[in-house]
Amino acid sequence: MCLIKDDIKKLGSIRATVKQNLVQLEIPRKLLSAHQKTTQLYFKVADGVAKPSDIMEYYVSGSVMPLGRLSFVYKIKQ
Repeated sequence: MCLIKDDIKKLGSIRATVKQNLVQLEIPRKLLSAHQKTTQLYFKVADGVAKPSDIMEYYVSGSVMPLGRLSFVYKIKQ
């Protein structure tokens, strides 16, 4: 898992499993800075983006889901 600002740095380790066409990631809340009161997480999946700190690169290089500036949201049950 990496945090992207002006550069990329490793924050910690996660557990990942792959079964057929499904990838499941187990990410500790601490790595996401998600406290017990956090109700939702916004995220994007990207691979091979030429310059990750430049949002426009998410349109033209690598593989990104969802496209461009869009993000997924995961709502957490309380």
